[in-house]
Amino acid sequence: MSTRPAPERELIVMDDEERPALDQLERLLTADAGRGVARLSKTHGDPVDLPDSVLRVLQRVVRAMAHNQVVEVTTVEGRLTTQQAADLLNVPRAYLMRLLEAGTLPSTAAEFDRGVPLDALLAYPRQRDAERREGLRRLTRMSQEMGLYESA
Repeated sequence: MSTRPAPERELIVMDDEERPALDQLERLLTADAGRGVARLSKTHGDPVDLPDSVLRVLQRVVRAMAHNQVVEVTTVEGRLTTQQAADLLNVPRAYLMRLLEAGTLPSTAAEFDRGVPLDALLAYPRQRDAERREGLRRLTRMSQEMGLYESA
């Protein structure tokens, strides 16, 4: 049995009285998306620049809450169970197991469970997409060389 602590989970629901502030925040985050640096400040104290990753989380949370969605915040360990990894990739666990067995994704073995390093899991879709793009470029180039495809 694994002795790892369970991830923390919290559901966050907007109160009706928060609606005006949330709408204003959504407008600010949407209008300034991709422009400049976002800063957080309190009444007392110096403003702090928000890292891009924190800003992206804030934008997604505010957008969801502004559209009356409940937001769930979950912490994730650096090593995920196979089910957590499958859920994160949005694939069936059996498919993930085939990726692990083929060595496409690394895994670690523990006493009773198998783990997947989070960094490898997050890199996988980017690597897969890059390989797909390269394959499409090769097919396009081959089609052009054979006269089957003309570029505009």
